[in-house]
Amino acid sequence: MRTLLPAAALFGLALALLGWVENAQARRPEPRQYYDKTWTHDKDKNYYYKTFHYKAKATDKEYRKQYVIYKPSVTKNFVHWYNPDTKKYWARCPTVNHPDYGKEVKRGKDYWSIASQDQRYDTLDKMKEENYGRIEEKSPPIPYSEDNVKIQCPPSDLPRA
Repeated sequence: MRTLLPAAALFGLALALLGWVENAQARRPEPRQYYDKTWTHDKDKNYYYKTFHYKAKATDKEYRKQYVIYKPSVTKNFVHWYNPDTKKYWARCPTVNHPDYGKEVKRGKDYWSIASQDQRYDTLDKMKEENYGRIEEKSPPIPYSEDNVKIQCPPSDLPRA
């Protein structure tokens, strides 16, 4: 009987600790924005993508999504941003492969090139160099946000294509 008491006490302590950990996790605020950890390969369209999850307002309950597209058969120098709401490509960011910006991107610098409203298309094949504005060290705001919080730099990792 004596051996059961310490085991029961340890079990009770473990349950209490588990409850504390769950409560601590529940109190941790959800991030306003984040990227998937890994790239997904779309074999049919022959590209890779990461989902960018965001809340337009910090108080939103649900995340919205956009996609960061990497299509090495088109270019290894950029990832492209696709908005599923508008069904259009709207921006691009240099990758670590870019001859001018690659080293700085690898160190976490954030560069963007935004397409003008009338130069956004539904397929990446229609997006040309002239559709985009100049490359700037300036992040756009989170889509549909009103508080001007900037999109966090896309991860510099790329899939092994």
